[in-house]
Parts: sequence; structure tokens; C-alpha cells
Amino acid sequence: MYSNMKKSFAQKLIAPLALTFLVTCSESPQIDISLQSTPNTPLLQCTAAERLPEQIDLIGAARVDEPRTILPDSAAASLGESANLYRYYHFVGMAATKYAMANDTIELELAQFETDVDAFGFTASLRPNGAESQGVGAASFIVGKTFYSSVGDFVLTASALTSSDSSLERTARLAREIGGMIVAKPVPAWFMFFPSRDQVMASARYYTYDYLGVYGLNEVYTIDYIAGQDTATFFLVPDTSGQKFLRLQILAESTGRVISSPKRMSYDPNLGIAFEHPDMGIIVFGVKQKKILGVIGYDPRQIESLAKGWIDGFK
Repeated sequence: MYSNMKKSFAQKLIAPLALTFLVTCSESPQIDISLQSTPNTPLLQCTAAERLPEQIDLIGAARVDEPRTILPDSAAASLGESANLYRYYHFVGMAATKYAMANDTIELELAQFETDVDAFGFTASLRPNGAESQGVGAASFIVGKTFYSSVGDFVLTASALTSSDSSLERTARLAREIGGMIVAKPVPAWFMFFPSRDQVMASARYYTYDYLGVYGLNEVYTIDYIAGQDTATFFLVPDTSGQKFLRLQILAESTGRVISSPKRMSYDPNLGIAFEHPDMGIIVFGVKQKKILGVIGYDPRQIESLAKGWIDGFK
């Protein structure tokens, strides 16, 4: 189902930038941010097939074939270019099958990931900004005739072979029934630390590796915000060691023009940077409470009040 999927904005952002800048500091050996992380393969058993019942009498759905299991070592052959995105989010495996429901045949895939945060991140990477929630799991939406949802450690995708309104309705009913059999978990808690005002609907995303193409800038949470006629991306990165801040500092010094230290933002002393990126506009970031808080597409005329309130009030 994803084998011909076009690259989303998230995939483009994951792609490494051609950077070759090295620095040496007293606390760290040389840091090369031009490398690319290799996602680990989880050592978990894939149980997705066990969660696809033969029949769901309540809605008159019946499975028409045995689930086909796809594991990480065969993902490239089965999923094509999309396999890289699956592995990026710690792909455990997938079960694919078809259901008959009334006059429709519905293709259904249930992909398993290492954690519910990975499952959410994968689903959110496919979700367009503004997509209406379907109320299933941590994230759910419909694009065209396909229903997507992340429920617990799983991502469920269902699509009817025909594109009528009644087919889409049956597809959604099937997805909701199977999704309801899986223990759901809420949206990752880190998103609670973002401002609630002026959020772009359905724009929360999670990046496991190499955000902005920076090697080692891992576990990044982002939400887009309305900034006049444009949008800005707020990002939050846990950084207990300080290494991720150093990597972002290298990005600032090697790809853009460092403007100044954002003195009006209450970052920790000497740990705030503003620079102009050639493709992304002004990026402001710094450290607060061992977290990196930043804004991509920073325009002081449109977003300063919201950004400053977020950073000043962060605890």
C-alpha cells in the first residue's frame, strides 16, 4: 500500500544535509554532523497477524485470506522505497490481508513498531497538516480512500478497492473495529509542553533520528504554529548531555549566518543562538531545563510573543 507513496515533508526533512563541518571541544571528541544514523532493528516478535480476526460479526466483515507477514529483513523487497521510513521508526513487522464487507474488498495492513511513540511518529509523518481526526488512537485521519491510525504500538492502514462513499464508510468501520481491539495509548506526553494557542491542527510530529539532517539530533518533537500568513515550527529536544546542542551549533555555524544570541529569550546563560538558514529562514534555539527549545521560520513580527512566552515559562 505504501510501495508507491510519495516522499512526505517529514521524509525530506529526515534526509541528510551535505555537511562536513568538524569541531573539537574540551568535553567532546570531533563531531561530524554529516553522517547518517543507522536505525536499530528491534528484537521483538511481530504479533500483528494475531490481531486480525477471521470474522467480525458485528459489522459483517470476514477475512478472505491468511495474513501475510513482512519482517524488517524483507521490508525492502515488499515495501520498496517506503521501507526506509518504516525502519526509521523501529519497524518490528507487518501483517497484510484483505477483508470482505458487503460488496467491498478492503485491504488492511497492521504494522508493528517498537513503541507507541514510534507508531505515532510514523503515522504523523504521513498526515497532512489540518487533517481531521477520526477519533481512533493517538492519531487517525483519512486521505483519499485510505484510513490511517496509530493505536498503541501499531499503525493500522485500511483501503477499499473501490472509491465510493459507502466503501469509504465500510473501510472506516472496519478500521475502527480492529483498532478498538488494540490497547490505545495517548499522544506522547512531550507534546503537552508546547503552547496550545495558534497550533496548526494535526501538525504534531516526532522524529527519531537526524532531525534537520543533523547526525545525532534524535528524539525530536515538533508542532507547527500560525505566524501571520505563514507558519513556524516549534521544536523540543531532550538533551541531558548537551551533545545535541553542540550539533545544532555546528549546523548554525556551517550552513547559515549567525545573527546574534537571542537575548530576549530566557535560555540558560550562553546557550542560545539565532541564525539565518538559506532554506528555512531564521532559526532560534537554546537550552532550558536540559531541553532544547527552538523555532524554525522565526519572524519576530509574527511569532515573538508566542515563542518568548513558551521559552520564558518553560519549567
